Amino acid sequence: MNKRVTGRVLLWRCVMVVLLMFTIGFIWSNSLRNATASTEQSGFFKDLFRQMFDITQEPFRFLYNNLRKVAHFSEFALLGAEAVALLWDTKKGRGLRLLCGAGACLAVAVVDETIQYFVPGRYASFIDVCIDGAGVLCGMLFCCGAFALLFDLFKKK
Repeated sequence: MNKRVTGRVLLWRCVMVVLLMFTIGFIWSNSLRNATASTEQSGFFKDLFRQMFDITQEPFRFLYNNLRKVAHFSEFALLGAEAVALLWDTKKGRGLRLLCGAGACLAVAVVDETIQYFVPGRYASFIDVCIDGAGVLCGMLFCCGAFALLFDLFKKK
């Protein structure tokens, strides 16, 4: 337990904490937008998406029609991946750390929806918390898989 933390590891952790804080700030700042501003922002991205892809074809039509939900999922997938990047260290206690990280990410989702409850024209949605949770899980699984492969490759060299 008396493992000395190297300068590189400490720098990595600091960078990941800053990225996590930025991502949480981004997520919550979007929730603080009133309904009109939020709709305008979604409209901008829908127009951009429509220009880039043929929305008459699947899966683009599905993505276009559910752009706000896809955005929720993507934000929280990023948050989950960042949590893994921060908490992935040694094998000892990794599972518990990652479980606590997932819980913290879900708490961010609950706070996100709570913020929306108090913003004029917005509402809290349990479905959005579930979508956020699915995003966290996918982001964490992707990052765990990537880290496991990378560390396995470095061990073989």
